[in-house]
Amino acid sequence: MEGLPSTTRTLLRGLLRRRPGLRGRTVPRIARRASGVEATSAWLRRYRALTEGPRGPTLPLLAPQMMAGPLHAQVLSDRAMPVGLLGLVHVAQTVKQHRDLPEMAPLDVEVWLEGHRPARQGAELDLHTEVRHAGDLAWDGVTTVLARGPWKDPRASGAPDEDDPIDARGAERWTIPENIGRRWRAVSGDPNPIHLHRLLARPFGFRGAIAHGTWLLARVAARLGEADGAARLECRFRRPVFLPGEVSFCTAPIDDGTRFTLRSPTSGKRHLEGRLIHLG
Repeated sequence: MEGLPSTTRTLLRGLLRRRPGLRGRTVPRIARRASGVEATSAWLRRYRALTEGPRGPTLPLLAPQMMAGPLHAQVLSDRAMPVGLLGLVHVAQTVKQHRDLPEMAPLDVEVWLEGHRPARQGAELDLHTEVRHAGDLAWDGVTTVLARGPWKDPRASGAPDEDDPIDARGAERWTIPENIGRRWRAVSGDPNPIHLHRLLARPFGFRGAIAHGTWLLARVAARLGEADGAARLECRFRRPVFLPGEVSFCTAPIDDGTRFTLRSPTSGKRHLEGRLIHLG
C-alpha cells in the first residue's frame, strides 16, 4: 500500500505498552489521517484472489477499509488507548459507499476513535473511517470491536437476531482453509495471532484460530457482485468461524438489496448476518 507505514511494525510497538483498562476511564479521542493513499495493482490482485471478487475499474467495496488498516493500527496502538489491541474482537461493521472509487486513485483517509459503551462481555468501541477522493467524501465506515474485561456489564442488551431467518435451502457451502488468516495478513497487514494459528489463538480464549471477520465480509461482498454507485453494507458478527471450517452462504432479496447470512452447515447457528442496500 502506497502512502502509509507498515501495519505490523506499528502494532508490534504498541504491544509493548501497558494499558490501564477502562475502569473509571473512557477512551479519549484518538485520530490519524493520511493523504495520497493508493492501492497497488499487486495488492488488488491479492485482494481479489482471496475474496474471489470480480475484476473492474473500481475499488471493491471493502478495499478502502483494508487500505486504512495502517491508520487503524496507529489509533489502536496509540499511547492514550486504555485497552490493549491483542484479543480485541470484531463484532460489527458498517460501510457506506457514496460513489465508485477508481482503482488507482489517490485517497485522503481519516480514522478516529472516541468513547466506549458497556457490553455483556466487556466494552464496545467504534472505530470510524472516512475516505475522500478529489476533496469529496466517497466512502465511510464504522468498525465495532469488543474489548473483553472486568468492565463488562451483564445487564447490557445484546444485538438482536434477525426476526425472519433466511431459508438455508439452496445455500452455497464454502470450505475455508486453515491458512486463510495467514494469507489474508498479506492483504490486511494484521498480525493478530487469533487469526494465524490455533496455538497462538488459545491464550486469548479461542480453541483454535478464527477467520478474520473482514475477510468473511469481503468475500460476501464479492459474491454479491460488489456494488455499483452508492451502497450501504451492514454486518453483525455472531460466532467465530474456526479454521479450517465450512459455512453455508444464504441470501434473500429485500427492497433495494439483499440480506445475507453465513451459518454452520451442521448446526445452523449463524456466524454473521447483514444486508447490502443499493442507495440509487
